[in-house]
Formats: sequence, structure tokens, C-alpha cells
Amino acid sequence: MASATRMSGVLDIVTDTLRDGRVVLVSSAISGCTDALIEIGRRAAAGDSPCLDMVGDLRARHSRIISRLFTGRELENIAAQLDVIADQLSACAEDILRAKAITPADAERIQTFGELFSTRILAAKLATESFRVKWLDSRVLVVKDNPGQTYSNIKSAVDVCPEIDVFVAPGFIAHDADANICTLGRGGSDFSGTIFGAAVHAEEVQ
Repeated sequence: MASATRMSGVLDIVTDTLRDGRVVLVSSAISGCTDALIEIGRRAAAGDSPCLDMVGDLRARHSRIISRLFTGRELENIAAQLDVIADQLSACAEDILRAKAITPADAERIQTFGELFSTRILAAKLATESFRVKWLDSRVLVVKDNPGQTYSNIKSAVDVCPEIDVFVAPGFIAHDADANICTLGRGGSDFSGTIFGAAVHAEEVQ
């Protein structure tokens, strides 16, 4: 997903699919975002303070997308949500910059912000289209290398909300046995989609 147009295309897919039942939408980051996050981590570990400008650049890219998708109060609300995520990303980069080193846990965590940006936008946009929407936090639900607990977490999160039409979840993101936020590896959003599909006994995974 590289643009507001591509995100709008997601709405068409969801609308068509809802005719057959509820939907769990698992999304990746926008195009190029994960590579930019990796570079932010690398530069921060090297003590390169301009890496913080790259955080602003990512925020600006998402801002351009939401300015095409939302207006008025809805635009203000999603902009505030993206500001929170951008502040968390800045804090993560600043921690690495101060240490002038990046731990494996920090390297994993900094890559996860792209999916947080994109799925918050998608959930908000779906809500403006009168769908009943709930955002699911994959950082909490998906436990790396523990499918049994993961399936149980996801199924419970969905089952307690029978009124919801569309669940939106970040792909690629999980936590490990030590409760560190981590990823499922590059291309992990496809893997996340199959995990969520298996957990809710979906009729089809697209």
C-alpha cells in the first residue's frame, strides 16, 4: 500500500467480502516504510542524529495519505493517533541514539511501527464508512513460536466482540517468550494473515 488510492481499494475488497461474513483484515506497512525504519535504527546506532528527521518524514508520508482519506473531525482524530505512534517511534530512536548501539530487541521493535501506522489508518477509514470496526493489537495477541497461545488469544479477542463487522490487525508483529515486541520476519504480514485465519477458523484466507 503506497497511497491513499491503494488504501481505498482495500475498502472495496472488504465491502465485497462482508457479504459472506465478518472480516479480519491483516495489513502490512505502506510501501518502503519498513526499509526506512531499519535505516533509522542503523543510523541511530551510529550516532547519526539526523535520523530523527527520518521519523518526521515517515509521519509526513502518512499525513499526506490521511489528508486524502479524511476531513474535519475525522481527520483530526486520526492525525492525533498517528502523532502518538510517531512520538513512540521517536522515543525508540532516541534511546538507540543515546546508547549509540542497537540491541536485537530494539532492532526488532523499531521495525514494527509501520504496521501500527497503516492499520490505524485503515481501521479509522473503515469506521467512517459505517462499518463496526475493532483494531486488534498483534503485539499482545501473537506470541512468536507459540501457536497454541496465539490461536487462543486471537479467538478470544474476536469471540468477545460478536457485534464487530471488521477486525483490523497489524501484520508482521508479535511478542516473544520474554515479552519483547518483535517481528515475524520480512514478508511476515502474509504469515500473520494465515495465523489469524487459522485462529478464527476462517473459510478463506486471501
